[in-house]
Amino acid sequence: MTNWRIRDFHSADLDGILHLWETLKASNVEPVYALSEVLASCEKDHAVVA
Repeated sequence: MTNWRIRDFHSADLDGILHLWETLKASNVEPVYALSEVLASCEKDHAVVA
């Protein structure tokens, strides 16, 4: 089991978020929020990406 880590958003996290987004879209899973909303929320410290 992976250990949990909680930390502030870093610009280097964008690659991971984009990879997750592309994986979801390739699996025909419709995200609840638009990518622009997710990125804006991360920048403003309102979101958690797990």
